[in-house]
Amino acid sequence: MSLKCQTIAGMIDKLAPHKCAEEWDNIGLLVGNPRKDVSSVMVALDATREVVLEAISKKSRHDCNASPYNI
Repeated sequence: MSLKCQTIAGMIDKLAPHKCAEEWDNIGLLVGNPRKDVSSVMVALDATREVVLEAISKKSRHDCNASPYNI
């Protein structure tokens, strides 16, 4: 099963609305195509080098990084 990236972003926004973000938070889709099909998601607190390499090794098509406000 796959969903559009923008659908996943909408689901995340329902759980952690953009209005709850601090002004310094980078929120929303920062890189990528919102119309792309996504079949796997990796969730991480920060997009460190190790996280990105793990996502690549697992062929994750979407990396969701959480800010402290939505934990």
